[in-house]
Amino acid sequence: MSGATVGGVKALLDLVESLSPGVAAAVFLVWNGLIVAVAVGGGALIVRLNRGLSSGGGPRSERVDPVELGLAVVTIVVNSGVTWLGWWLWREGVIDVSRPVTGASIAEWVGLVLVMDLALYLGHRAAHHDAVYPLVHRMHHRFTSPRPVTLFALHPVETAGFGALWLVALAVWDLPFGVVVAYGAVNLLFGTLGHVGIEPLPLAVRRRRLFRWLATPSFHEGHHLRPDTNLGFYTTIWDRLGGTLEPGYDARRHTGSRGSASSIRRRRGATSATTRPGSTPGSSVARSCSATWSCWDSRGSSTSPTDPPGGHSRGTSARSSH
Repeated sequence: MSGATVGGVKALLDLVESLSPGVAAAVFLVWNGLIVAVAVGGGALIVRLNRGLSSGGGPRSERVDPVELGLAVVTIVVNSGVTWLGWWLWREGVIDVSRPVTGASIAEWVGLVLVMDLALYLGHRAAHHDAVYPLVHRMHHRFTSPRPVTLFALHPVETAGFGALWLVALAVWDLPFGVVVAYGAVNLLFGTLGHVGIEPLPLAVRRRRLFRWLATPSFHEGHHLRPDTNLGFYTTIWDRLGGTLEPGYDARRHTGSRGSASSIRRRRGATSATTRPGSTPGSSVARSCSATWSCWDSRGSSTSPTDPPGGHSRGTSARSSH
């Protein structure tokens, strides 16, 4: 890193450190709002540039669910609080990001991505536990056709939990400021691509060996369609090791259309239909399932054919489902 860049980073950190608590809170609120705007705007641009692609999930209303929009606003507020807490811990010396970027920083960045991916995988799997899911994570999974703003449609407890994992990582691992920024960019990129509702990567790219391990956009959409699978965020490593990778993901990555998880939709549509008492086939609560897949309705509740009425899933494994 050049001397001018080092000097610029130091000047920026000095400026942020000098802010009063109130001004810092306002700055972080604006900053987190801009992050949401970039993700939603960038995701919308990707969808527009790939307008000919379909996710296979049926028609999607252009109108944003007011609940989805409200949760995104709450997420901005909670993330601003997490940012403020990190700023305070940094001023108190608990977090240190003063080291300059060096040749070893690339390895640190890769290590941070992998460590956070594992932590988020474990947290995500815990969020799908029968005792936790109805209280927190069900809220995110009511949105079965993800769009960019869905990335931020989270229960505030979940948002705070993810933020806490990030602050713990920074507290125990002194990293260069540049590595922290690079990780934040990766997190936003993967989160946005995982919620555009399409697979913009060409088949020739997805077939590359690298993408056996890196999560593609359809990887996370597959989680929204079959929520007991694809629990990782940036890679498929932990799902492969933990036995939670969607069985058809690799085949779809090699042969599926760029319409994302359309093959999942087709397979689910081909299974036998079950409906709730009082509902009719094709109604808003009509569902389809098979002997090994959870049944999902448009309101985000789930059962499997072998679950008791109203149950989430059997056992304590990561059955589900952002």
